[in-house]
Amino acid sequence: MKLLENYIKEFLKEECWPERIEMPIGSQEDIRKSLEYFYRWHIYYEPNYDYYKSVGEDISRVDFSRLVKRKNPPIRKEIGDIRGNSVVRFSGGFIGEESFIFVVDSQDNPLTYVASEPFREGLAIGNVRHLSGSGYYVTDVYASIVKDCGVLYSDTKQTVGGEGIWRAMMKFSDKLGLEVFEPCEENDCRWMCRAK
Repeated sequence: MKLLENYIKEFLKEECWPERIEMPIGSQEDIRKSLEYFYRWHIYYEPNYDYYKSVGEDISRVDFSRLVKRKNPPIRKEIGDIRGNSVVRFSGGFIGEESFIFVVDSQDNPLTYVASEPFREGLAIGNVRHLSGSGYYVTDVYASIVKDCGVLYSDTKQTVGGEGIWRAMMKFSDKLGLEVFEPCEENDCRWMCRAK
């Protein structure tokens, strides 16, 4: 009977993880274009994908006077600093309770993007984009978000890279000033962390 109980516990433990999804990472140039689009266009202007494609998905070629400004843009708030880069959160407006969090350099160029939404007493991570070589890691971004909101959860779906971020946070939790918990039923099978 004990053997059966251990098997059931181990089986349930393996099943209580975010669903693994495949997502092509793309080149650093693709990530840069995506960051520019979300930061410079999506926040302030209505989507016009045909026009965006017509300029080769190059934000520097966009004539913003051709775009329709959003009637209810989100509010920008600085929530932290990572090695001289600002961490800013956009919330409210057309995105409602969700938030878009960016790390931007001193020239206001986006380096990282994290989408989040309210979950329980904190936020749950959604989409993440990060330019390598920015001088910090996504773990630093998550730590900055946690220090602002208190508790951070993973999504219910996760790429290998997404899981790697959480594993790195667990490994460097003391340095980051976080408590990190593996997915379990208590957390709806999500990773969770909070500030120490």
